[in-house]
Amino acid sequence: MGFDGFSIPSLKELYARPYDERMLEWRRRGARDKAANILGMVGERASEIATVLEVGAGTGDVLNCLSDAGFGKSLAGIEIGDARLASSSPRPNVTLSYFDGSRIAAPDQSFDLVYATHVLEHVVHERAFLHELARVARRYVYVEVPLEIHARTTWKSLNTTLQIGHINPYDRHGFVLKLETSGLKVLDHQLFDHSFAVQSFGGTPARAAMKMTLRRLGLLAGIGSLFLSYHCGALCVPAAKLDIA
Repeated sequence: MGFDGFSIPSLKELYARPYDERMLEWRRRGARDKAANILGMVGERASEIATVLEVGAGTGDVLNCLSDAGFGKSLAGIEIGDARLASSSPRPNVTLSYFDGSRIAAPDQSFDLVYATHVLEHVVHERAFLHELARVARRYVYVEVPLEIHARTTWKSLNTTLQIGHINPYDRHGFVLKLETSGLKVLDHQLFDHSFAVQSFGGTPARAAMKMTLRRLGLLAGIGSLFLSYHCGALCVPAAKLDIA
């Protein structure tokens, strides 16, 4: 099959769109997964974390889930879409503000944990973005992305994810390499799948259960990510920048 080129969307227009009710519900379900992934990866280190920053917070659903779990004392989120911020209902210890997509308006080492979940795949200048996360992190950085490069990846599938702004596709090795060449040292990384609440969104419970079973078996066998898209989360610490002089 020939390659006819990709259909490149306007990212500025895409990210300016407000979320409709269906997307808001999808994000609420996904936020519970993302928060659970963060809590699981941080583990016993949670006692070290009082201040939290989410970069690319959307409507703040992940921060709200973390707040509800008693994680951190002061939680902040920044987002490039004003319309999305207008849809937010943050918890009392959660603050949300506008972000220009480049410079985080905070001094070095301002937050115990800085995280970005399902954001890096949208970022034009990935390493500059990751350096900025590392700059404002005092202790830890957590990054999570979908792994969309595997044996079943096609031009068509990449073009489909491109339409929702996924301009950077990853496999597991490439993702970790990107982190470690961008001012971060990876302490641990894990694969995650969607929960039943997300898998069943827009479909039948029976189909969701069957899909989850097959995907989980693939993970347990260590071969799932060779053929299917999962999520990869990495817990990191700030490290020295890559020496290219």
